[in-house]
Amino acid sequence: MYDLFLKYFRDELISDKIMPIPLSKIREYQAFMEHNLPFTPLSRDSKRYYREALINAINDSRRLLILRTMKRILGAKESGEAPDNMMLEYMDKLLSFHTNLLVGVYIVSRNRILVKLKKNIRYNGSNLRTGDTLFMELEDSIILYLKEAIEPMIKPYFRELLEIKD
Repeated sequence: MYDLFLKYFRDELISDKIMPIPLSKIREYQAFMEHNLPFTPLSRDSKRYYREALINAINDSRRLLILRTMKRILGAKESGEAPDNMMLEYMDKLLSFHTNLLVGVYIVSRNRILVKLKKNIRYNGSNLRTGDTLFMELEDSIILYLKEAIEPMIKPYFRELLEIKD
């Protein structure tokens, strides 16, 4: 049964798009692992076999997710339903955030980034409202950026350049 992830990995390798992974297949696999194995009387050798199968499934699913992430980074688009579409979207956002941070587009001072709130939040014991601006720890800003609760402030001269239309 763990061959499911290996099969999807092989399919992903030969496709130029990010392949759909039906949630029903994932749920079927999870149900098998959750409902059948705990109730199956296993000998010591059988337990070793199932342990190895579980480790292989974990490794294969990890490889599959890494491959799908790399394809997304390189510009491939999803071709349908998949349980990791949200994760792939977060990867796009994370790469955008980190790239702009490395290039120096954002206003940063002493490991803190200037942000404008897009949502009401509670931060460091204070209730903050949409539209407020503040310097926030980089670590905290990444999570809130992924949740679309903040917008990092761009240095004015970079903002001007980025707004130019070709």
